[in-house]
Amino acid sequence: MYKLLPILLFAYSLAVTSEDIYDNSYALIIGIDKYENVQNLDYAVSDANSIASLLKDNFNFPSKNVKVLLNNEATYLNIRESLDEISSLAKENDRVLIFFAGHGLTNDLPGGGEMGYILPIDGKRDKLFATSIPMEDMKRISSMSQSKHMLFLIDACYGGLAATGARGLSSTTPNFIDKITSDKSRQIITAGGRGEQVIEKSEWGHSAFTMNLIRGLKNGKADFNGDGYITADELGLFLKDKVSIDSGNQQTPQSRRYTSQEGEFVFVYSENTVVIQDESADAKLDAVLSKLDKVEKQTADKTIIDEKIEDAEDKQSINKYKYQITASTTLKNLAIDKQSERKFIGGGLLAGSGVLFSLPLLINLGHHTAEQALIGSGVIVGGIGILVLLIKNKVEKKYDSIKDIDNQDEKEELAYNHLVYLADEAKRGRQYAMVTFGALSAYSLLGGTTNQYTDAKYNNQNLYNGLFNGALAWYHYKVLSKEEKALENYSNQP
Repeated sequence: MYKLLPILLFAYSLAVTSEDIYDNSYALIIGIDKYENVQNLDYAVSDANSIASLLKDNFNFPSKNVKVLLNNEATYLNIRESLDEISSLAKENDRVLIFFAGHGLTNDLPGGGEMGYILPIDGKRDKLFATSIPMEDMKRISSMSQSKHMLFLIDACYGGLAATGARGLSSTTPNFIDKITSDKSRQIITAGGRGEQVIEKSEWGHSAFTMNLIRGLKNGKADFNGDGYITADELGLFLKDKVSIDSGNQQTPQSRRYTSQEGEFVFVYSENTVVIQDESADAKLDAVLSKLDKVEKQTADKTIIDEKIEDAEDKQSINKYKYQITASTTLKNLAIDKQSERKFIGGGLLAGSGVLFSLPLLINLGHHTAEQALIGSGVIVGGIGILVLLIKNKVEKKYDSIKDIDNQDEKEELAYNHLVYLADEAKRGRQYAMVTFGALSAYSLLGGTTNQYTDAKYNNQNLYNGLFNGALAWYHYKVLSKEEKALENYSNQP
């Protein structure tokens, strides 16, 4: 069975977080409603604020690394200085996102072709080169930055992207996530092309581009293959489809690359983000309202609900008490259970270490090498046991992070989010184990590692291995983890 360890470790390592891909995240968010020299817009500032909040709340962008320029702050000089600053701050394993909501214009070049510009608040239509920022400069900024991944989201319509239409790797490519996160990328998605108009509507409170950008990222709709993270290519395909529909085909987003590198800017949800997918709008609203209602009601670890139930037969009334366990209490109980499990395993390893140390004293092995091997094994097992006893597991750390919070509503909301995250992570681990054991079972039953099919000894060995691994696969399929059971019990309370 020791041969299974590398396979299982690999399977459990497939769960990807932002920290696995990036060391740090930076964003420059620009929104301009009130222009000095061209027609004003209605919702560009609202769009910018919404995207800034989305990145900080849902995708692990530190607040100190998100710079926002709105209206009078978004001058030609300030935008250029901010672009230079963010490109120099980001290091080789960081990501950079630049969002612009405002006007874009296109200028025809004398020798043919065209140049696209984004307009700062003081930009002038008749002096584009002197007062506005050419998209060619965005390409230059991207090449100057050391960052691993850079994504431009431009909520403006113009031509002359100065970018290529190169496509990235297919999601079916072997080791897809490893390849796209190790290679560099410089990508851009714009709201539309030359001659198209940015569509804004009061019922949206946003432009068509930003409204669908929020839907695609916050609600997970752009995660086409349901793998838990959204690539820039997926986002571009989603926006092209939805914005075209919502704008009545008046604008079609364009997704391009500044280089031929096959990396991908990746959006990975933070652990406190709960995403509801594949449900109707009413179902999603009901789920959100249900969670809010639950948080409001959970003001103590235990709330006694008095009910009077009238017995139809003997007309007697009784009081029935039901205890509603809060999310924080559920998380606490789970942490205690996992702590006990950790101590039991650590203690068992230390006991095993003691046995290994004692064997050379109790039994004359007659060989110095054998004694050294046992002592060495005892040291290793004992060391692992000590580490298990000293290092808290993830459940314990999650509970420690909320146990001292005084605000009960905040405490319960965070506890619930932790429960959802832990249960989802445990479910994925269980599924990976199920697939791994299932594959090993099928491999053994189909002949295993030997060509000696006529030898009963090997046939029996393969049969036993196949049945054993099949039983383990069935177990991981049927039996929920402690984290999943805790969330299920909490959610199914009367």
